[in-house]
Amino acid sequence: MSAFSTSVIPPKGFCPLTDKTVPLFERELKENEAMAYTLAQVDVSAFKSFLLNSSKEIWDSNYHDKENVKLMRPAHDAWGIGKIMFTFCDDFLLKVLDLPFSQDPTWRKFLMPIYEACGVPENRIVRSLLASMPPGVNIPVHHDTGFWVQHTHRTHVAICTDTGSVHFMVGHKDVSGEEGVHKYSFEEGRIVELNNQAKHAVRNEWDQNRIHLIF
Repeated sequence: MSAFSTSVIPPKGFCPLTDKTVPLFERELKENEAMAYTLAQVDVSAFKSFLLNSSKEIWDSNYHDKENVKLMRPAHDAWGIGKIMFTFCDDFLLKVLDLPFSQDPTWRKFLMPIYEACGVPENRIVRSLLASMPPGVNIPVHHDTGFWVQHTHRTHVAICTDTGSVHFMVGHKDVSGEEGVHKYSFEEGRIVELNNQAKHAVRNEWDQNRIHLIF
């Protein structure tokens, strides 16, 4: 049995960018400040069915070299996390690239309802990708870095997951290991904005790949 038997449900709301000026462990939390928020809930069943019934090659970087654009994500690539890229920017927000899949009608019919559900115009999206995390993979406790972190809203939507076996943990203090983080509810279809200046980690103890959209 996992140590994370209960989950924090992210309250409704959004994360003000003023809460992201420094890593959270460098300051005290404000009264009623959350580290993740629920923006909306969407039906992702059709998206999930499409992904699970697609060829595994859609996650292969060589496939994207031919059909989309091949981009590297060094840490995730080293962990064996598959990716399907739609939009991407550099760390300094100087260039935003809309990749071919972002304009493909097949993908757009799944992406647009998610953007619209949380009131985000498409031209405000600076990064968007699907990530497929294999069984047994652990992303260790960290907070995100780069100029883009302070100037964007980091949003997650689980498309294929198991709430009992996939653990998305978020915490305030700078601690070693998972001592200072708590499991948050990232069930399928919940659009969650994460304050990625908080410490966070992910563990997949499921026997299947956990797939989610990050934008």
